[in-house]
Amino acid sequence: MELIKTYDASLERQVEAAEKLDDVRVKLDGRLAIAKQEREELGFLLQLAKSKEISTKAMRSLDSLMGQGDSEVAQAAENIRRRLDHADAAWEVQTKSLDNQLDDAMQSLEVESELAARMERLGI
Repeated sequence: MELIKTYDASLERQVEAAEKLDDVRVKLDGRLAIAKQEREELGFLLQLAKSKEISTKAMRSLDSLMGQGDSEVAQAAENIRRRLDHADAAWEVQTKSLDNQLDDAMQSLEVESELAARMERLGI
């Protein structure tokens, strides 16, 4: 009977350990998904930064054209400048949104990590 009780207790502990490992696996899968999403967002941000560099070069080029005095060139340059300003504003809004999403995801990961550490210390 003692041996059966020992085996039952051992089985119970192993089942609990397996359930904990499964919970950890699910959390890690979630973190992996978040990391992949963040990677895509960072790639998008990199593309936006490159676009911003190109637009800055274009604006410098427009500045040099505007100094030549041709009114048609100046008007075209001004129209392009307005479009670039609009694109810059859209870029800033998108960057702010992505920054907020990344901050939220990182906070969530930190909370989950702290919770897992506390549960582990408590033996849960």
